Amino acid sequence: MHYNLKKAFTYIFRYLMMPVLLEIIIESLSRKSLISGIGYMFSSPVLFSFNALIIMLTLSVALFFKREIFVFITVAVVWLCFGVANFVILHFRVTPFSAVDFTMINTAISVSGHYLTVLNVLMMVVAAGVVGFAMVSLYRRAPKHHKRNHKHIVVSAMAVASISLALVFMKSSSGSVQALATNYTNISEAYENYGFVYCFTNSIIDTGISEPDDYSEKSVKKIVNKLDDSSKNQSKSKNSDDKPNIIMIQLESFFDVDYMKNLKFSKDPLPVFHKLCKNYSSGLLKVPTVGAGTVNTEFEVLTGMRQRDFGVCEYPYKTVLKSTTSESVCNDLASIGYKSHCVHNNNATFYGRNTVFKNLGFDTFTSMEYMNGLKENLNGWVNDDVMVPQIIKTLDSTQGSDFT
Repeated sequence: MHYNLKKAFTYIFRYLMMPVLLEIIIESLSRKSLISGIGYMFSSPVLFSFNALIIMLTLSVALFFKREIFVFITVAVVWLCFGVANFVILHFRVTPFSAVDFTMINTAISVSGHYLTVLNVLMMVVAAGVVGFAMVSLYRRAPKHHKRNHKHIVVSAMAVASISLALVFMKSSSGSVQALATNYTNISEAYENYGFVYCFTNSIIDTGISEPDDYSEKSVKKIVNKLDDSSKNQSKSKNSDDKPNIIMIQLESFFDVDYMKNLKFSKDPLPVFHKLCKNYSSGLLKVPTVGAGTVNTEFEVLTGMRQRDFGVCEYPYKTVLKSTTSESVCNDLASIGYKSHCVHNNNATFYGRNTVFKNLGFDTFTSMEYMNGLKENLNGWVNDDVMVPQIIKTLDSTQGSDFT
């Protein structure tokens, strides 16, 4: 009897307390403060519990294995590694770690040299080696259940089912838990409000765009019939020679310093830019991300689709556009005689653009591999001055109008 109570207490501590401890550690890493991590438990107890339950559900999978201790610790280590990865990534970009980052490992490696020193990389390799060695040692030494009867399997299944039902109940009954799916606007704020575990798990499940309820050939024809005959007017102007070249520049290293608060200048620091704004159409553009993931701004501008309609933290360039064509400004301009080009002073494979741009309707793509006279700045990035002659080349490459 005493042995059974001790065994029950051990299981309760392991499967109830460990998820709570892991959740505190992960949130502390995410918020870069132990006090903030503990504070989240008291300020948002429902969301904290929901995150802990998700961890508990993944840990409970160990109940079905003969090497229960090994599987249990492996899952716990995986969650810790995710927490550490999020902590490191937040030091280099604004957006936190999500499942889609696994699809961008090649892209991350290609730019890692701009952010990590040789010592940083060496420390990461050593840390990975230590963890790997520890897991191998644990596999060899951890206790093993030699017998698994039906009673144990049934109890394990009931435990997993109970945790799953608790998650479903909280998801359906708690407004705070439901909010992320319907009120998701900013990735960083979502992770801070709803917790890393919840948001990361959601980024695994929530991908792509769901088909609308009323999506059918009939509903599409109904929409088309409501359109005016502007397309007819466009077709008449196809052979017109007065269509201007269009140059769109996405330059994330530039911003209008006049928007800086409490900053005054003796004279206008951007006279040419401000003259263009004053004399021609100008304004502000709302973008889906700041500080990282600029490729999603590029996607929205080129397609007119909202990134937020896709999955949590999704990069359409790394998912659907790798294998599917899409309507874009390139296609629309092609209908009135334009040729579309892209010039990018980075690797062609960066964010898979060598494949994506073809699916977006670009006629040509000039990456740094096709440029001469490249010069790098102190951070190892190619200087932007190489772009001017490359842009002019695209405009001179055709007889008609161009979009670059």
